[in-house]
Amino acid sequence: MARARWWPGVVLALVLARLAMSWILLNDIPRLQEHDGWYFPHGGDNDLYFKMAQSLAAGQPIALPLGIGQPLVMAGLLKLTGASSFRDILPWLVIINGFVLGGLSVWVMAQLAYRLTHDRRLALAAAGLWAFSAYALWLVLGLHGEARQLRAVYVPRQLWMNGLTDPPALFMSLLGLLLVVQAKEMRPDGRRQTALFLIGGLTLGLAAVFRFQSTAILGMVFLALLWVRQWRGLLLCGLGLLIGFTPQFWYNAIANGHVLNMPYISGWLGFDKNGQAYFNYTLMHFSPQFLGDSLNMLTRGNWLVATGEAAVAVAAIYLFIRCWRQCGSFAALIMFGAPLASFGLHISTFVFTIDPIRFTLPALSIGIPAATWAASFVAAELRTKLHFPSSTRPLISRARK
Repeated sequence: MARARWWPGVVLALVLARLAMSWILLNDIPRLQEHDGWYFPHGGDNDLYFKMAQSLAAGQPIALPLGIGQPLVMAGLLKLTGASSFRDILPWLVIINGFVLGGLSVWVMAQLAYRLTHDRRLALAAAGLWAFSAYALWLVLGLHGEARQLRAVYVPRQLWMNGLTDPPALFMSLLGLLLVVQAKEMRPDGRRQTALFLIGGLTLGLAAVFRFQSTAILGMVFLALLWVRQWRGLLLCGLGLLIGFTPQFWYNAIANGHVLNMPYISGWLGFDKNGQAYFNYTLMHFSPQFLGDSLNMLTRGNWLVATGEAAVAVAAIYLFIRCWRQCGSFAALIMFGAPLASFGLHISTFVFTIDPIRFTLPALSIGIPAATWAASFVAAELRTKLHFPSSTRPLISRARK
């Protein structure tokens, strides 16, 4: 399919729009609480990550059950700048996350949505929704009684204007999905396809090095490849994953005493003095009890709220089935399965009840292509039911199987 002339220009405009939003946020538009220069409210484990970075920069890694990705970046910045505090390297982290990765993420989102739907207008709608999602979040949070405090925390997070691990993990997840989807469409056994599958798996592995929860998205990619019998792609992605996850294996081995002693596994997979692994199910980070607590928190114990959320779930299942029929099984599994996997993993942990907005945002972001496809599909169905003129062509184009 030939590329439309207007496509690159509109995508570039959306990239510049997101960069402009990041810049004016630094200049207090909109004005948020606790904003001080490059600093916005963070949360998370910044102090622990910085201690890990200092130990890495000194060549004496300390043992902590955290991903090694962000500390490695911080350690590089400490060496490069000679900084001695988190505040000193924060401007560099904001530039990397908010401007470099933030700008590139708009292009990646547009390409990913296009590869999944084969419709440029839908792809631009997804890129536009992603570019302006921080402003949409600002408006939605205005309905909350604590809007001022919530906006101060989550608007900068959605623009990636902080030093958290979420931005690089989410960017690499999006890029990894794009590479795998693109590789799946190519001629089998081609060198370029081999490279894309391998690099896609590597990128998804790096995402897990920054945030281990990204493995849920990786798992859905493997499931989608398995479903369409892409054995070669599955093998190459698996190899890429091992390569991408090598920094974490290295850190586990030298600091934690075992290559498998890593975040979210170290709690229930213990190791004795001889290095033998044993299971301790009482310390699992994922459990039905946590899932029950999270669901109770989401429904607030109110049957009316629970009914509404159940209706949303039923509608999502229906849209998934229709997407499966229209766009193909692989695209449907990626579009709907990846955000569901991310949300399902987070909702099964104890951290979800502590900060439900933060741990829902990754799923909402990954789910933007599915949201734009669903909106277009519903609009097309309504036009058909209400007998609108056929000149109002639906946005949906039938994807290649």
